[in-house]
Amino acid sequence: MKRGKGTIALVALSLFAAGWLYGALRFRFPRIELLKVEIPERVLLGEEFPLAFSVLPHAPFPPGASLFIHFAGGETKINADVAIPLPMRRWSPGETARLGPFYCVVPAGAPPGRYAVEAGLFYQGRDWLGRRGYVRIPWANRTVRNWNAGSIEAARRPPREWTAADFGPGGYAVGIAGPLDKVFPDREEWRGPPAHRVEISAARNEYESFQVVVAAGEAPLKGVRVAAGELRGPGLIGTDQIEVRCAGWVETRRPYYNVPRTGPWPDPLLPVGGGGVDVEPGRVRSFWVTVFVPPGTPPGEYRGTVTVAPEGVAPAAVDLTLRVWGFELPATPTLKTGFDFYEYLVRRYYPRNEGEGEADWRKRIDALCRDYYLDMLRHRISPIHNVGNPSLVGVEDGGYLLDFAEFDRRVEGYLAAGQTDFGIAIEARVVPDEGIWSDGWYGFTGPDAVRGVFRSFGKHLERRGWMGRAYTYVIDETYRGVESLTRLIHEGHPGIRTMLTCTPEEGYPNVDIWCIRLNNFDGETARRFRDRGKEIWLYVASPTRPFPTIILDSPSIETRIIPWICRRAGATGLVYWCVNYWHLADPMENPMTWPDQNGNGSLYYPHPSGPVGSIRLEVLRDGMEDYEYLRMAAEKKAGRELEERVAAVAASGWDYSRDPERLLRTREALGRFLDAAARLPVGREEAR
Repeated sequence: MKRGKGTIALVALSLFAAGWLYGALRFRFPRIELLKVEIPERVLLGEEFPLAFSVLPHAPFPPGASLFIHFAGGETKINADVAIPLPMRRWSPGETARLGPFYCVVPAGAPPGRYAVEAGLFYQGRDWLGRRGYVRIPWANRTVRNWNAGSIEAARRPPREWTAADFGPGGYAVGIAGPLDKVFPDREEWRGPPAHRVEISAARNEYESFQVVVAAGEAPLKGVRVAAGELRGPGLIGTDQIEVRCAGWVETRRPYYNVPRTGPWPDPLLPVGGGGVDVEPGRVRSFWVTVFVPPGTPPGEYRGTVTVAPEGVAPAAVDLTLRVWGFELPATPTLKTGFDFYEYLVRRYYPRNEGEGEADWRKRIDALCRDYYLDMLRHRISPIHNVGNPSLVGVEDGGYLLDFAEFDRRVEGYLAAGQTDFGIAIEARVVPDEGIWSDGWYGFTGPDAVRGVFRSFGKHLERRGWMGRAYTYVIDETYRGVESLTRLIHEGHPGIRTMLTCTPEEGYPNVDIWCIRLNNFDGETARRFRDRGKEIWLYVASPTRPFPTIILDSPSIETRIIPWICRRAGATGLVYWCVNYWHLADPMENPMTWPDQNGNGSLYYPHPSGPVGSIRLEVLRDGMEDYEYLRMAAEKKAGRELEERVAAVAASGWDYSRDPERLLRTREALGRFLDAAARLPVGREEAR
C-alpha cells in the first residue's frame, strides 16, 4: 500500500514538473525591466491615488498587454490581480515605456497600515505551435513572483466633526452637492459644508441637476419633503419642469475589479411619496433636483426657492439661481447611440395582476415598455430594438409583402421624440458549423429569405426617407459566417447599414458600423476604416480601468466623460449592451446584475410606478449634453485656449481628468463662449 502511494506521488510530481517545464518553455517571454515607480508615500483608504511605471522592453512589447497590481499588508493580500489594460500600441525594444498614471484604491474597509505594492504584466501570447495562452512578466517562480514596486502607507480619513452651529433650529443641516458627487449615508463622510444657496447654468432644451443633502442631528427626521418653486426671470420656468427624487442606496458586493468600498452605494432615484422620507440620526439623505429648460426659454438669470420641510420642525430654504444660456441643444442628439432594452425582463418583473386578462396584461406591458423607451430618449440615448418588425402579408413573384403600418407608427413616434437611429431585428442566425440559418424568418429559411426581406425593407426605408437611420445589429464578434450574412443583407439592399461590436478587421467589407470597445480602441485603425467610409462607434461594457465605465461603484466622472472621449476619438456613435439586465437579480436587492460586477447592464430599476432611473443615467445624459457643447464650440472655432482646456479634460480613452471640478469649469467656459457667440450678429460671428 505504501509503495502504491509513493508511486502515485512520484507520478504526480513528474507530471507537475513536466507541466511546469512545458509552460515555461512553450512561450516566448519578452524580457522587460522595471526602471522606475511613481507612487505616493501616503494615501487615504477608499480614495483614489495615481501609480505610474517606467519599463524598458528588451524585446517587442505586444499590444493588448495588461498591468496587474497587488496590495499586500501583513498576512493579507487584497485586490489581487487588479488588471489594467494598456493602450493599444506596440512598444519597441530599447524604448522606455511609461505606463500610467493609473488610478487605484486601497478599499475603505481594509485595515490602515503599510502595504507592499507588487506589479507585473500579462498578455495573451502564442506558443511555438501558435496556440494562445496568458503570459506573465516577470515569470512567476519560487523566489520572484512580481515586481516589487515599493510600498504605501494607507490611513483612514479623520471623521468629520459636527458642531451645534452646523445644525439649524430644526436640529438638522442642509447642504448642496453637485451631480458628480456620490453621497453616502454616514453623516461623518459628508464633506460638504451646510449651504443654502446653489447656482447652476443650462442651455435651452437641457436638463441640469444638483443635490440637496439633508443631515439629521441627534434626533430622527420624519417625513422630509423637498419641493422646488417656479423660477422667474426674463421668462418663467414652472414647477412642472422641475423634478425632485430621493437618491436611494443599494448594497454592493465585492466585484473582481478595484473599488473604494463595498456596501451602500447611491444610485436609484426614487419617487418621493406623499409621506416624505425619513432620515435616521447621524445619517444623511440626498434629494436629486433636476431642472429642465424648455426650448425657446428667454436667456438670462432665473431665481427661485427649494424648500426642505421635515414633519414637526421648522423648514429650511435653499435659494436657487439658474443662468439660461442663449443657445439651444438640438432635439435629436448629434452623437448616435444604441442602448439595448430587454422587453422579456419587463414581462418577468411586471406579471399579470389578479383578475387581469392576457390581452389587458400585454397592452399594459406594451405601454410600460413605451414609457421606458421614451424615458431613454429623454436621457438622449436611443434604444436599439424598439420599433419591431413589420408583419408578413404574403409572397408574390418571389418578393416579400410586408405590412409596415405599425412599424411606421413606431418609427415616426420615436424619431419625433429624439431617437437617432433604430435597429432592424434579424432572425437569421450565424452558425459557424452549420451555415447562416438555424431559425426561419417569417416562416422561411435560406439565403433568399435574407435577401428578400431586406429588399422589401430597403425599398420601404427609401420611400420614407429613413435609410440613413436604420441599421442591423448583426453580432458581437466576427467569425466564419458573419461576412456571408452581411453580404446577403447588402445584396437585399446595399443601403441598409450593418453593425458589429468588434475591433475593425480586414475581410469584412460589408460591415458598415464598427463598434469598438473603448479599451481596444486604436486611433490609427479607426482612421483607416473611417477613410473607407465606415462609421466608428465606441462600445462600453465591462469594467476595464483605466478606461471609463458605466458601472455602479465607480466615480461619476467616468460615466460623464465617455461622450467627451467619443468626440475626441472621432467616434460618431456610442453603444451599451443593456439598460435593464435584471436577469440574474432584482438590482434593488442585489446590484450584481452581471457576475462579479455591480450595475453592469442595469441603468434602470424595476419599480411599481414605472421607470426608475439611476444617478448613472442622469450623469450620462449630462455627458451627452456636454457633447453638444463640444461640437458647437468646435464648429464656431472656439480657439486654441478653449481647445487645450477640453483636451486636458479628455485627451483619450485612458488619459482623462479625474477631477470633477475641472470638467465642470470647462463646461462652464464652453457655455460662456457659446452664449456670447449666440448674441453676436451672424456677420460679426463669421468675422470673429
